[in-house]
Amino acid sequence: MSSLLAKAGSYVFSSGLNSAIPFLLMPVFTRYLSPGDMGHVAMYNSALNLFGIAIGLYLPGSTSVRYFKKEGIALPAYMGTGLLLVLCSALVVSLLVAAFAPLLQRYTGLSLGWLLLGVLSATWQVVIQLQLKLMQMRGLALRYALIQNLYTVLIMSGSVALVVVFAMGWPGRVFGQMGATIVLAALLLAVMLARGTVRIGWNRAYIKDILAFGLPLIPHGIGSVAVVLISRAVLNTMAGMHEVGLYAVAAQLAMVISLVATAVNQAYSPWLFRRLAAPTDALRRKLVQATYLYFAVALLGASAVTLFSPWFVGFYLGNRFAEASQYLAWLAFGAAFNGMYYMVTNYLFYHRKTGRLAGLTLTLGVLSVFTAILLIRLNGAVGAAQAVFLSNVALFICTWIMAARVERMPWFSFWRPARAPDQEP
Repeated sequence: MSSLLAKAGSYVFSSGLNSAIPFLLMPVFTRYLSPGDMGHVAMYNSALNLFGIAIGLYLPGSTSVRYFKKEGIALPAYMGTGLLLVLCSALVVSLLVAAFAPLLQRYTGLSLGWLLLGVLSATWQVVIQLQLKLMQMRGLALRYALIQNLYTVLIMSGSVALVVVFAMGWPGRVFGQMGATIVLAALLLAVMLARGTVRIGWNRAYIKDILAFGLPLIPHGIGSVAVVLISRAVLNTMAGMHEVGLYAVAAQLAMVISLVATAVNQAYSPWLFRRLAAPTDALRRKLVQATYLYFAVALLGASAVTLFSPWFVGFYLGNRFAEASQYLAWLAFGAAFNGMYYMVTNYLFYHRKTGRLAGLTLTLGVLSVFTAILLIRLNGAVGAAQAVFLSNVALFICTWIMAARVERMPWFSFWRPARAPDQEP
């Protein structure tokens, strides 16, 4: 447990430093870009996240599982096959984007050119994610932190130069991110190929294994991202890009909770996978106790963000963005429940029951469309944030129920002492 806490602390510190850089630069962007400009950047990033899920095929996730359960698999060739699959997936996504360009342009406010640039950036991002996942599986927290924070520094320095110095507006923010992604990913790929970490080639068995893991998760991932993207798209069509920008900066502030949750899970998931191979009753009770403690901390964090947001947003981001505080409370608690979801979904990943998440997240994604429309009509623009909150609560509860069915844990009896092997029931 002490080793877990040490690694979790390393990842939290790294993610904290990583998130502190864009957080500290937010006042710069909000004073050079209008809420409408920030709305365009937010729509681009939402589209980028959507493309990344479809293109990436969850290759880093399947690699992390095969790192511990190799079963005769040569990991370098496995990753090389996966990267070729990613290229094929990128081509398919590009064709779909071109085919549905009018619809996408209408709801995102982005032209076909910007959407295709998002596909390009999402393809290169897979390389960075794969390298970070390898560092995580090997327990190399310092190297992980170096790559993660280098990536952020490259994005932010390029974006500030293009937005502030060259006055390129919101496109400068996008080009700064895309340029940093391509440069770093190309360098990492060259190093992995030179060291033999990755060997490019086709292997039918590996293709089947990667697709068997990743394809069921794509609807799950798209459903999760669609909650955010659809909320912003609906908000754009019903209230305008100005409100999307206010919503986006509030979401970025709430992301502090999500980043901490992700950092904890990065240390927790490999630690948990190792111990689930031979769990004891005592270990199960400790896992449940730690999980409940995590739930309490997440909700307290969201409460703190909500309490201080009214005065902080206007002071930090400027008067043009003061109204963003109305979104922050709902998004902060939504992020807390999303972090709580991480703690229970690991059991489904370990048992490779990822297909169970597909129907759930697709259903929630569809429901979020109607929920957002209804709540925006009833409560105004803040209804978009309320829809995200409700969707994340539902995702957490339903995933928890599914996880309890595949891995028996003492969720409601963790305080009871372990029964002796020869004790009568």
